[in-house]
Amino acid sequence: MTRWLPFGALVLATGVIAFVAGWQVRGVTETDVIERYAARYLAEAGEGARRTDCLAVPGEGRVWIEVHCKGFIYHASRSGRLVFTSRPEGPQA
Repeated sequence: MTRWLPFGALVLATGVIAFVAGWQVRGVTETDVIERYAARYLAEAGEGARRTDCLAVPGEGRVWIEVHCKGFIYHASRSGRLVFTSRPEGPQA
């Protein structure tokens, strides 16, 4: 009986961690992600930037949403965390 106790504790701990992670992801909506990165864009772009400069499109792979804001692209995961940022280059002269 006691030899199964560590295994049972490991299974219980894994279940609790999975539950908490799922609970946190469940609360993140598309709107939350768009608002977060639109606010970040306003802080980074400075003068003349507006919240309406941003729009979102579905991502691919581990990227859930791409938020495009006039030259800035924020790639967010399902948990709302930033995967990476890109700035597309303009036309080559």
